[in-house]
Amino acid sequence: MPEEDTKAQEAVVLELLDKADGVVLEDLCDSIREVSRDRAGAAVTSLVEVGVVRVDRDLIFPTPALERLDAIGLIHI
Repeated sequence: MPEEDTKAQEAVVLELLDKADGVVLEDLCDSIREVSRDRAGAAVTSLVEVGVVRVDRDLIFPTPALERLDAIGLIHI
């Protein structure tokens, strides 16, 4: 995976960790300015495909698995 894609996915994951109520893509992109809107959208799609995040209607959420990894300290910020 290209480094730019990895950085985009990392930025999406880190931003979603405190968004249990979900966030729309536009607001997510506004929060992670270091990643282009296209890359952020592609990152969300990729993360949905592997079960790291989920989308319900227009909202993007962390999955319970991602929240658990964060809670047990496996995601270090």
